[in-house]
Amino acid sequence: MKKIANKDTANHQNDTDSALFRDAIGDIRPLAKSNRHYQQPKSPEPGLLSQKLQKNALSTELTNMAIDAEQSEHFLQAGLQKSVLRKLRRGHYPVEDQLDLHNLNQQQASKVIIEFIDFASSNSMSCIKIIHGKGLGSINRKPVLKSLTRNILSRHPQVQAYTPARDSAGGSGAVLVLLKTTS
Repeated sequence: MKKIANKDTANHQNDTDSALFRDAIGDIRPLAKSNRHYQQPKSPEPGLLSQKLQKNALSTELTNMAIDAEQSEHFLQAGLQKSVLRKLRRGHYPVEDQLDLHNLNQQQASKVIIEFIDFASSNSMSCIKIIHGKGLGSINRKPVLKSLTRNILSRHPQVQAYTPARDSAGGSGAVLVLLKTTS
């Protein structure tokens, strides 16, 4: 008989708890169904952003950055293994977007490069390509935009590494850039 009494006590306690819960919550009604659909924003098609940035850069100037003519062809952020640079050079990381700097002056190119890196980082891109050209059309045939690009990349906090693109992807006229990824 004790077992029956314990069951009755347990049932009474559950009923009491349920009643207290219902009193605390009050009337409950199902929510109306919504016809809203939530979708992730689509990432832009490669190249479209770079075209928009180039157009915006024509009307905006950026302060001059010093160009370091001796800027290295390769860059690897301190603390990273050399294998990261090797993988970047060999095409292990797929290029997710690219920027073409042809027909821009130094001020325009500076602004566009910084905006492009910031955009790529904020959209979780890990590898981008910047086409700066070989400098064959420059005065004295010296690659001004190439030096400028490497100068900016080596100082930008989101850049982990850069290396010239393979010959089939632009060679010394383009640079592959590995960006920090947010996890």
